[in-house]
Amino acid sequence: ICPGPLPADGLAPHGMDLVDEGKPPWILLVVNHGAREAIEIYDVTPTNGPPTLRWLGCVPLPDGFAANDVVGLDDGEIVATATGFTGTGNVLTFVRILLGIPTGDALDWTVEDGWRHVEGSAVGMPNGIAARGDDRLFVADWSGSRLVRIDRVTGARAEVALPHHPDNLSWTVDGRLLVAGQIGSIRATLGCLDGAVRNCGQPWSVVTVDPDTLEVTPVVEGDGRDFGAASSAVLFEGSLVVGTWAGDRVLRYPAP
Repeated sequence: ICPGPLPADGLAPHGMDLVDEGKPPWILLVVNHGAREAIEIYDVTPTNGPPTLRWLGCVPLPDGFAANDVVGLDDGEIVATATGFTGTGNVLTFVRILLGIPTGDALDWTVEDGWRHVEGSAVGMPNGIAARGDDRLFVADWSGSRLVRIDRVTGARAEVALPHHPDNLSWTVDGRLLVAGQIGSIRATLGCLDGAVRNCGQPWSVVTVDPDTLEVTPVVEGDGRDFGAASSAVLFEGSLVVGTWAGDRVLRYPAP
């Protein structure tokens, strides 16, 4: 049960998903690490200027879990990747990540049943998530350098190795997954956790993945000198826009 509206300083957003239901207002789902671990729900109305947002409610995460990314399904379900934190602080969780031991999975939520674990979705460190229809989920396993596909009808699981630690996922106009991530060791990535760096300097790449065949196609990569630690990539107005989780800049390329 949502405890109520957020205080003015209560939002620390992470992953989000805009659920386009045709005519606006649309629904925006936002992972929140601020005043509570929850999925905050807003409606979004476009205007001639910035869009307007109206808070509608929230879905708190189960105790001991912190979400990373979220996606809304056509049938009204919410699915989030979530890590379970154990031990003193986050030390044990980081040890499990370094060892490749699963730290979380995908959780789905419905009004009737609340949160449930998605069968077959446990991975080293669940990061980005995407859905194709209501029956197939794609989970980025950051520590395992792979993308995992789960068929929610049959329970079948398939996976493909990636050339980086995959972070966020988005869709291309021709129906492929766009996957950005960091190249190098997990220790190198954790070295940028202080939050003060202007540029992490870690090499990175962006690939596409065919959702049916899981074929991986390189798109672009960088050595990290001017822009590092890419964590997201989206197509926007004829450009490929690449963001980072550790820095103060974005990159913009002509769309491939």
